[in-house]
Amino acid sequence: MKQTTKDVESIAFICTNLSARITKEKPKMYVSYCPELDLYSQGDTPKEAKANIIEATHLFIESCIEDNTLHEVLLECGFTGYEKRPALL
Repeated sequence: MKQTTKDVESIAFICTNLSARITKEKPKMYVSYCPELDLYSQGDTPKEAKANIIEATHLFIESCIEDNTLHEVLLECGFTGYEKRPALL
């Protein structure tokens, strides 16, 4: 399914309201965590771990949009204050 402008706006709105925590687990292993969506990623450096959690977040949100489950997922994660879009046929 092709992303619409509204999808991109939804992703941008959600991503600007997320945080990420990066911790060093081992030498050359950093774990990144987005607590709002309970997503994890990792990288060899803090910069790579940050880039990877951003990518994981975008992919997660895109898959929710494709599955038409974004509204339900965001409510389950505690998000409020956005509009539910009608389902695409």
